[in-house]
Amino acid sequence: MLSFLIAYYVLISLPTVRFDRNLLPLMPFLAVLAGRAVGWLVDFLTARLRQITIHLRQIPSVAVGLAVIAVIAVAATPSFSGAVASDRPLLEPDTRTIALDWIEANIPQGSTIVREEFTPQIPNDKYRVACVGYLLASKPLKWYRSAGFEYVVTSSFQFDRFKGVEPQDAFYRSLLAEPIVLDLRPKSGQLGPRVVVVKLRAAAAGAGAP
Repeated sequence: MLSFLIAYYVLISLPTVRFDRNLLPLMPFLAVLAGRAVGWLVDFLTARLRQITIHLRQIPSVAVGLAVIAVIAVAATPSFSGAVASDRPLLEPDTRTIALDWIEANIPQGSTIVREEFTPQIPNDKYRVACVGYLLASKPLKWYRSAGFEYVVTSSFQFDRFKGVEPQDAFYRSLLAEPIVLDLRPKSGQLGPRVVVVKLRAAAAGAGAP
């Protein structure tokens, strides 16, 4: 078990970008090791207490085990409280969920929409949806206009990371200069990015297909 933990930890430490979810495979192994550690600690303390005084020989192992568990529970309380506090926002809807509800309620079905990663997953059975492979800025804004897209959906998880990086930043500045029909910003403690829905102006007359 330890060999897997060490080898896997080294493996996920190699990439420059690291994601919290990559730690999940370690959790079952750590939980089993923690259980083994508690069992070992109970046995160790029971043996030590019986060596200290003959009067403590009558203390059952169960009582010692419960005492150890109580100590561990008290020590774990701060971490547990922090975990509960960090997970509480998960009970509230993500900004992308709210944005999707708004889209379905306000944008006519059949509209042509293009979106990128980290935005609401708009259903294809209601709209004509295109999702770029990763980044809207991979094509110029006039391409989307000429292709006939009516709406563009982006999020701060994309355009914020490219601030000051050209030509991507210039693309997003131009995009956000178009008429914005939804600008949904997360409230304090709410999960999700700022979601922006833009209604593209029509292509200039005589513009060719992309």
